[in-house]
Amino acid sequence: MPFALRELRADLGRLADLRVAALLAAVTVAATLAGPFGTGGVLPTAALALYWGGTIAVAAALSTVVFGALDRVGRIRRWPTVLWIALSSAVFTALYAPPLYLANRLLFRGEGPGFADLLLPILILAFVIGAVVWVFSAHGARAEAPGAAPFLRRLPKGFAGPLMRLEMQDHYVAAHGRDGAPELILMRFADAVRELEGYPGLQVHRSHWVAVEAVKDHRRDRGRLHLILLDGTEVPVSRSYQAPVRAAGLA
Repeated sequence: MPFALRELRADLGRLADLRVAALLAAVTVAATLAGPFGTGGVLPTAALALYWGGTIAVAAALSTVVFGALDRVGRIRRWPTVLWIALSSAVFTALYAPPLYLANRLLFRGEGPGFADLLLPILILAFVIGAVVWVFSAHGARAEAPGAAPFLRRLPKGFAGPLMRLEMQDHYVAAHGRDGAPELILMRFADAVRELEGYPGLQVHRSHWVAVEAVKDHRRDRGRLHLILLDGTEVPVSRSYQAPVRAAGLA
């Protein structure tokens, strides 16, 4: 539960990003001026702006929670991308459409689209949001932090990101992503860890590095600490690395 709450706060915290806030504000202005779904002319402009601002903010927060929560379920993460986006979109639509319909009935005196008419537009919009989330989660890390994490530039374009963990295998470093076979990169493990400075993760063993977002839980077995990842993999934590692991809130 503490891990889930921490991740939820992290997800919602991304909505405070200035770029995201600017985008939401632009969509609010456009919707206020255009008055889609029969909302134009029913309320004063100021009230309509408040309506669309609140509606869009709630949709952004709910979609972030739904997509983030389902994306952390190990079994769902192994589904084809289109399927988990479709599932997330359906869950979002089921949660969002009923209260939106009721609010519209109250605010617009029964005018506006019916409940069935709302479902398809909301589902399509949710699917588009999910596709954008996938693009940024799978490819954004490499594009956004070329200087902070040089190791990410070593990953091939087809790498199923984001990067979840590293494992030392003889003279290679095995980079594990969201799904698919790991990529083997010929380099020293210590150099790979050094090149990941600035990326949210930490070394937990002389042969293992994990991304913070990949950790689902932990367990202790006879005093030995193991981190449980989203795909079910258990990564051992050496005694010398337990302090930073605890400091990161992972155990």
